[in-house]
Amino acid sequence: MECKLDHPDLASNLISGYDATGNGTDGGPLNNTENHGTACAGIIGARHNSNMVAGVAPSCKIMPIHVTYGSYYTDSWLAAGINYAVTHGASIISNSWGGGAYSTAIDNAIKNAIENGRNGKGCVVVFSSGNSNCSEVEYPSSTNGVIAVGGVDRCGQRSGRSDIAEDPCDPWPNNYKPGSSYGSKLSVVAPGTNVYTTTIGSSYVSNFGGTSAACPHVAGVASLILSVNQNLTYLQVKQIIEVTARKFGNYDYQLHEEHPNGTWNNKTGYGMVDAYAAVEMAQSFKPDLFIRDSENDNGITPSNTQIMWNSPDIWIEDISGNICNPPGNTLCYVCVRIWNNSTLYSGAQERLFLNWAKAGCDLRWDWNWSGQNNFPCGGEPFTGGVIGSANGIPIYGIEPGGSKIMRIPWLTPMAEDYQNCTQFDADRWHFCIVARVHDGYPITGEHQSNGEMGGFTINNDNVAWKNISILDAQYNTAVVSVSNPFDHLQRFRLRFNTKPNGAGDIIFKHAEVFIRLDDELVRLWKDGGSVCVGGKYLGENRFLVQESDFYLENIVMPIGRHYTIEAGVRFFTQTTPLCNEFEFDIIEEDEKEIIGGEHYLAIKDPQKRFKAVALEDKTVLSGDSTAFTAQTITEDAQYTWFSTTGDTLAIGDLLQTSQNTTRQYILEVVSDADNYKDVDTVTVTVRRAAITALTPNPANNQTVVSYRLAVDVSSASIVIANATGQVLYSAPLDVTLTTHTANLQAIPSGQYTVRIESQGSPLDSKTLIVY
Repeated sequence: MECKLDHPDLASNLISGYDATGNGTDGGPLNNTENHGTACAGIIGARHNSNMVAGVAPSCKIMPIHVTYGSYYTDSWLAAGINYAVTHGASIISNSWGGGAYSTAIDNAIKNAIENGRNGKGCVVVFSSGNSNCSEVEYPSSTNGVIAVGGVDRCGQRSGRSDIAEDPCDPWPNNYKPGSSYGSKLSVVAPGTNVYTTTIGSSYVSNFGGTSAACPHVAGVASLILSVNQNLTYLQVKQIIEVTARKFGNYDYQLHEEHPNGTWNNKTGYGMVDAYAAVEMAQSFKPDLFIRDSENDNGITPSNTQIMWNSPDIWIEDISGNICNPPGNTLCYVCVRIWNNSTLYSGAQERLFLNWAKAGCDLRWDWNWSGQNNFPCGGEPFTGGVIGSANGIPIYGIEPGGSKIMRIPWLTPMAEDYQNCTQFDADRWHFCIVARVHDGYPITGEHQSNGEMGGFTINNDNVAWKNISILDAQYNTAVVSVSNPFDHLQRFRLRFNTKPNGAGDIIFKHAEVFIRLDDELVRLWKDGGSVCVGGKYLGENRFLVQESDFYLENIVMPIGRHYTIEAGVRFFTQTTPLCNEFEFDIIEEDEKEIIGGEHYLAIKDPQKRFKAVALEDKTVLSGDSTAFTAQTITEDAQYTWFSTTGDTLAIGDLLQTSQNTTRQYILEVVSDADNYKDVDTVTVTVRRAAITALTPNPANNQTVVSYRLAVDVSSASIVIANATGQVLYSAPLDVTLTTHTANLQAIPSGQYTVRIESQGSPLDSKTLIVY
């Protein structure tokens, strides 16, 4: 707006201006007919003195910008004026003009002001809605992001409405009765008839009106808002003005999906601008941002979450967008979903801070996370560090009640830096993430150096923590650290916890779960009495977890040492769960409380369907040597043979054995690639005698019985009996021979049983047909 540069009520508030028309006015009017801008400026910033009027914000500074030549203007002048205001530090741009056609130049200038003004917080851009009584506000007030202002008279009626013959409250001069344009883009209304303000010639006017008068009222209120809270973004200022607007008259204010800041009306927007309420809200306004500790967390503290290290709002993605365990020295993205619990948009002054730590059940804030401390092992690598900027990452515009995902690039530390800190595969020792949001509310315990992570998380809605290892076809084991984080000796328990998945399946039905302790931790466990509940120790530092409440206890850990645990799953290929995901936790706790834990997500590949096949069931004589073979699968695998009591009998695809009793053997096939497993069982039936053939059969006069006897059979006989058990033929066998000829001449035609007996006990039998 152009403005008289030496008006006594304005001069002390004016700063250097700009003439976009090129007439060299420095922002002032070109002649006495250009009095519009001076009137608008007086409504905003006329000094609070003994003169005629006072502006809404009488101490604000005004930058006059001349954009018209009489009634003539160009889009380029208007756009240049807006751009000049942005580049020269204007916070609020008041525009009591409009009504022309859409302009790309003007639109780009407004967009530049909103997105780049005020060092990224955005200029507050205010436009008059227009005086043509249109059912939609006039361009450019229809542009997204601006505050579109309509006018009302002192009786609360839309300024000089054209739908009535006379306005008994505030008649306009010369019977001019324009109507304030309205519609879906209207934000608020302000006084728009018979407004007292400044004008050309160091004078004043008592009847300035229209939406040109309403617009600077709102611009002045925006100035008051920023005077008490300069950190607000343009959008927050807009929201505060809309949320605090006063409902009035007989207008029907209702909720509207396009207007989230309260009830709204097509003719008056959110209502009459309320300077006092707006400033009061601006003084106390802080966006209430939070990150969930669990799926049910609503941002209220304490969150009362039991597994506080498994925030659903923190995860890591690879460069293709897949959720992953990032290996060392890999570019990935830390993703954080942030929620807005307030009634206003958040702005760029809120910041996200991210830290990482090597996965541990023993983490402390901020000892493990700061990047200032080291593991006492070869090379002494850091226990953790900062992700992104140490000054935080700006959080831009989260809508009220909504959320936003921030995706921060991160090059993970090199796995080999930690190879001397664990006896397990260092590439399987992943990372934990903690996220903090600085939104103006204090974070309890943020400045402690060795604080308990559970309380730090659940007592701050703007802090969340994620310790997770994903066990899948690529990584079927994962490593996590445990330690004594205190300054005195203490007993600890390592506990396993799981629950049924979404389909009600428990992991033990579909997989074996193993836990392996490093050598020193196993020694401490044995020193404490070797207490293992809910599973069994397999030797070689390995435990099989068999129940949901598995735990190892009475582990006294020295101070200043860390230990590592490897957890893994071995899925069965032949089970078909309705849900392929299973979750469990390894938890470190002392006698009083939980220290921390690691969450595991085990994912079964439904395409993995290989089958173990042992070839094949056999019948042998006592003492015979027997060989079984495994049918090999189409991938590299480990083949192991076990007794039914779990003893390992052979490794490889061949089992050779001899036995004196009937037995079963178990073949286990485990894929080298991903640890998937299947088993098969074979049976060897042991006998003391075997009829190997009857020749001929059917027979007439005689049949030759071929047989074998075990070495411990010292006497035996051959018996032929009918269906009722009547013996029709019996003869002793020579234990040194393998055949016997039976005379059948006395046996009638029929079906008979031929059997070998020893001391009255049958050892084997076959059916014989006589004709």
